[in-house]
Amino acid sequence: MPLFRDKNFLAAAIGHLLVDSLNGTRAIILTFLSIPLGLSNTMLGLYSTLYVFAGALAQPVFGFLADRVGLRRVVAGGILWMAVFYGLGVAIPGRAALLFLVLASMGSGAFHAAGAAQSTLAGRHSLAGHETLSASLFFVFGQTGYFIGPIIGGIILNRWEPVSLSSMALLALVAGVWASVYHYPAAPVEAKPVGARGAAPAFPWFFILLLALTGGFQSWAQQNVNTFLPKYLSDLGQAPAQYGVLSALFMAGSALGNLAGGGLADRYGRWKVIAVALSCGALPLFLMGQMERGVGLYIIILMAGMCSGAAYSAVVVLSQRLMPGGIALASGLALAFIFSSGSVGTLVSGNIADKVGLAPIFSLSAAISLAGGLFALGLREKKPAGHRVAEIEPTTAQD
Repeated sequence: MPLFRDKNFLAAAIGHLLVDSLNGTRAIILTFLSIPLGLSNTMLGLYSTLYVFAGALAQPVFGFLADRVGLRRVVAGGILWMAVFYGLGVAIPGRAALLFLVLASMGSGAFHAAGAAQSTLAGRHSLAGHETLSASLFFVFGQTGYFIGPIIGGIILNRWEPVSLSSMALLALVAGVWASVYHYPAAPVEAKPVGARGAAPAFPWFFILLLALTGGFQSWAQQNVNTFLPKYLSDLGQAPAQYGVLSALFMAGSALGNLAGGGLADRYGRWKVIAVALSCGALPLFLMGQMERGVGLYIIILMAGMCSGAAYSAVVVLSQRLMPGGIALASGLALAFIFSSGSVGTLVSGNIADKVGLAPIFSLSAAISLAGGLFALGLREKKPAGHRVAEIEPTTAQD
């Protein structure tokens, strides 16, 4: 594919793979530390929320910066930041480790804002405007990282101490150094709105509200699984290596769904893919809390991940098209809202889990996913007043 000959896309995609392989170990690290540190389910949800919320808050800030200093610099800087503080987080004992892990998430946020923008621009140029497919491929690299991260992290924690996870941070550090010195000969392109000169575009605020609810509910349901599935399986007596594999399987399904959803969204419409995926995802999420082990559990975890992932890139690209300002800022604002709303939901879920147990959380996630699918029925894409289809023009602003 032409996209894989685009060095800007490759740098963002490889960085996403490594950054999210570190992010993917968050739940199993917190689960592993919950016993020696005496973390309740509420505290587990709180630290997970802080981790995600720190990254979310960083995204619009670094997105704004990336639109001014260049996407490439922020992509490389975010990887380096993530690697350094993650390494400190797994090496420092006690509750200080939790602080460093939260700081590491800010580097992840910086990377995601710039990387998502860079991949979308690359798709508009290299895939003849198939930006949703390009964005989905970028997110697939990240979800692949979320897939391999828990597997590797679970095996390491099963055999050695958390400090051994610093070897994963070292790989990301090498990638960050490579990205910071690598020369990209071709600048990406940037979409510029066409319309009346000096006229501010009008935005359908009810559409934006529905999109916010859809993205927030998708994120809440997905983060519930990411955060509480390892703890649920651990409480059932499974070892770190076992719940690491099952957590990774959810992200593998998300990656497969994301890849399929991106292509389908460009062909049939983003709102249709979002609505069908989230609605169908309610069933496996519900069944997840009804099963404790067996082949069936593997199948429904994979299906739940596929449905959740199929909706994700379509939500992000819809957000990029609606938000004013630079594309990195738009990406940062969209991803920040999606991540932070999901993290707040996870905090609520953790409090509920302490009162009624973890199994009902999956039923709650099913209801949330179904609601998101119903909201997506109102996301039929329309051209805002005074806003015509964007033209693709070359620019060197991202150097």
